[in-house]
Amino acid sequence: MKRIILLAIAVLFTITGHAKFSKAVLYMEDGSTKKGFAEMVESYDSKVVFKTDEEAKKEKIASADIKKIEFESDDKKYVAERLYATTANLLTGKFSRSKKRCGFILSMIKM
Repeated sequence: MKRIILLAIAVLFTITGHAKFSKAVLYMEDGSTKKGFAEMVESYDSKVVFKTDEEAKKEKIASADIKKIEFESDDKKYVAERLYATTANLLTGKFSRSKKRCGFILSMIKM
């Protein structure tokens, strides 16, 4: 009985531990692009896990170096773009964009 429970737990960890990579194009802040596979990002991820092909070694890229990510998964296209804080001056009515990034926003695009 103990072996069955341990086997079930081991299988559960191997299934959840295996990250799903999607086809992705990373647009870097310096203007370059990287094509390959990446894990989907969360809003405040500090790093993006990227591979050039399915058998390549994982590479962690700082999200501060990335401008935009385009994902393709299950015939759907997703775009993750950087968010910036925006403030308004009450006296002049002008808006200004902060240089500080707040995270990623993920949106789906119809293909």
